[in-house]
Parts: sequence; structure tokens; C-alpha cells
Amino acid sequence: MQQKSLLTYFLAAIALVVMSSCTPNPNVYSIARSTTPESQTLTLGERAKDFVGNSGLKSWSAKDYERFNDEKDYIAAFAEPAMKEMKLYGVPASITLAQGILETNAGRSKLVKESNNHFGIKCHDSWKGESVSHDDDAAGECFRKYRNPLSSYRDHSQFLTSRPRYSSLFELRATDYKEWAHGLRAAGYATDKSYGDKLIRIIEKHDLAQYDQQTIGKRKRMLKRDSRKERLAEVINDTRNKLAETTRRTKRMSKEATNQIADAGRGLAHRVTPGDTLYSIAKRYEVSIDALKKMNILDSDTLSVGQILEIPRSN
Repeated sequence: MQQKSLLTYFLAAIALVVMSSCTPNPNVYSIARSTTPESQTLTLGERAKDFVGNSGLKSWSAKDYERFNDEKDYIAAFAEPAMKEMKLYGVPASITLAQGILETNAGRSKLVKESNNHFGIKCHDSWKGESVSHDDDAAGECFRKYRNPLSSYRDHSQFLTSRPRYSSLFELRATDYKEWAHGLRAAGYATDKSYGDKLIRIIEKHDLAQYDQQTIGKRKRMLKRDSRKERLAEVINDTRNKLAETTRRTKRMSKEATNQIADAGRGLAHRVTPGDTLYSIAKRYEVSIDALKKMNILDSDTLSVGQILEIPRSN
């Protein structure tokens, strides 16, 4: 009977070990979603978003853009990168997404498939990376080529923040996408006179301004969190200072109380009784005869019964 009980416990222990070893890695979920068969409920946009998350640092080819069928797919894939760029560089996520949609035909243009260039940025003199030739305002113009979309998104942010002609944009409110859209056109980002209006239509069609609000909300929450940390640090520091002052005050009060107790023990004053001498009084209160005489301005050792003597503190 006892052997059967031990065997039961042993099998149960083995089962627990096996179950714990089979617990899925929490990171597996996001990886598995990108390889989920299309027969399941995930939308194309969700799969595209996962693809960006799991393959964002890998090289992209034209084949990688086959998953984008419309603007919603593009938004689902690149809303998060756009918000991250807004948080880091201040370019509204709505503007970044609208430009990406417009410049790449929602991830389906020939230029983006050949170069991962999501914002139609031309080479310019400062560009040292790879490039492709593409017909735009003129035939065979030089356009920047990137390894993947996220590199293009980062270069877009740095392109706008590093050129003086776009500096006035960053004086605008981050939620004023209309002024940003028209400001980009006025600063010469595109030659199309209706460029700003096209961006605005895309933003309002898909409510891209929500991503600006989300980013600002996250930023505010982060600032509030930091502010709470700062206030907490101030409270802790103030409390420490008060405790230190209280400790110092307590030590002073303790010393004073000790002296007062000692003074009370000595009586602070002594009435001379028959048989008292300076020697006996000094010995009783643990003070020197000279100190006793000095305190009471005595010229001799003669005492009178009933005489009041002040007792100095002992050393």
C-alpha cells in the first residue's frame, strides 16, 4: 500500500516537471502569429503588422510588399513605427502615415518595391548610401534606397529635423495635422500644389489623427510617471532631512535632559547641615573643592549651618 502511494507521488512529480517544461515562451506568441495560416481569423493588416515587427530589421524585397492590398493594410503595419518616430522626433504620426500611403500607393508602388523608400526622398548631395533611378519630376532621378521600411521611416524623421527649411513645422502643435500638411508643401517637400490637401484627405479618411493622440497620451503618461517619481524622490529626500534634523534635535534634547537629571540629582543647591565640610560636600556631588569655592565665592573653608551652596556641574 505504501509502495503504491509512493509511486503515485512520483508519477505526479514527473507530470508537473513535464508541464512546466512545456509552458510556452511568452515571446513565441508574436512570432507564431506572423506564421499563422490565412485560414484563421487574423486579418491581412494584422499579419502585415506582425511581419514588420518580426522582420523589421531584415532586408525587404519586392516580394515582401505582396501582402499589402490597400491603405488599411499599410496603416496596420506601420502605425506603430510612425508613433515611435513621433515620440522620438516630433513628426506627427498621422503625417508620416499619410505621406507613406501617398508616396508608395499604400506599399504597392514600383519605387518602394525597388528601394524600400516610403517617402519619396531623393538622394541629394549628402546621401552616401545606395540609390535607385526613378522617373519623377524628371527622367531617371536619384532616389535613396534602404534595407527595409524602418530604415526609411527613421531617415524620414531625420531628414525633416535636420533641414532648416522644415524647422518652422516643429513650432506647430503636434496635433495640427492640417498646418503640418500645408507646411510641408510650402517648405518644398513636393512640387504637387495639392500635396497638402491630399495628405489631409488621407488622414481624415482613416482617422490617422488618433495615432497622434495616442502618442501624446503615452507621452503625457510617461511625463506624469516621471513627475510622480520626482515628487516621490523629493518627499523621500525631505523626509530624510527631517529625520536627520529630528535625530540631531533628539540628541541635543537627550543631552540636555541628561544634564538636567544630573543637576536634579545633585539638587543644584545644598543647605549646610551640622558636620558638613567643603570636602564632604565636594565628594558627595563629585566636584572639586576649588570649583565649589569658586562657584560660591568662598575665601576660606569655613561653613555655617543653614548656609546655601550652589553646586557646579561635574566634569
